[in-house]
Amino acid sequence: MGDVESPREGAGAELLLARPDRIVVLLDAIEKKTLQPSDLDPTQIRRLLAVKDAVIQKRAVKLFGDLKNTKRQEVVVKYRPSLEMKGDAVRGKMLFTKSCAACHKLEGVGTEMGPNLSAMKNRGAEAILQNVLDPNAEVNPQFVNYLCELDNGRTITGVIVAETATSLTFGRGENQSDVVLRSKIESLQSTGLSLMPEGLEKDIDVNAMADLIAYLMQVP
Repeated sequence: MGDVESPREGAGAELLLARPDRIVVLLDAIEKKTLQPSDLDPTQIRRLLAVKDAVIQKRAVKLFGDLKNTKRQEVVVKYRPSLEMKGDAVRGKMLFTKSCAACHKLEGVGTEMGPNLSAMKNRGAEAILQNVLDPNAEVNPQFVNYLCELDNGRTITGVIVAETATSLTFGRGENQSDVVLRSKIESLQSTGLSLMPEGLEKDIDVNAMADLIAYLMQVP
C-alpha cells in the first residue's frame, strides 16, 4: 500500500480499519506523521482502541489513549456569528450537495441514511448549527453507529438499518451497506456516537455555514 490518505475518505476508512494488517499500515503512518491523529474521527479512534490484537491495541492506546476530543462547544461558539449573517440559499444547496448529501436527502438530492433535515428548520437555525458541528451532543438511537467484529477478524461499522432472525444490515453514507450473518458476528457494540462525523468545520467556514443554514431553513 502506498501513501495513506485520511481515513475520513468514506470507503477508504473501511478498507484501512477492516483488517489488522491494514490497521498496522494506518498506525505506521500516524507514527511517521504522514497522518495526524486529528485526521481520525471519534468513531475511528474507538475502533482502534477496541481492537482485540494486543500488540495493535497497545500501539493504539499509546497514540490515542490520552487524546482529547475536540471541544465541540468551542467550535460552535466560533461559528455562532453565522447565525447573524444573511446566507445565500443557492450556495447553501451546492454545499449541501457536496458535504451532506452522502447521508441526507433533500429535494431529490442525496441518500436517506441520516435524519430528515427538512424537519430541522422547525427547531431553528441554532439547532442546525449545533447538530452540524457537534453531532454527538444529541444522538437519536435510530442513527447510532455500531461496531461489529466478525469471526474472520474483519470489522465493520454502520447504522443497523435492517435485521432478520439470521442477519443484520449495516448502512453507511453514499448508499454503502453490509449484510452480515448473525452466526458470523464475534461481537457487536454501540459506539454511542452518531453516524455523522465531527470536524465538518474543516470544509465549511463561517460564511459557508450561513449559506447552508439559509438553504436548510427555506427547504419546504
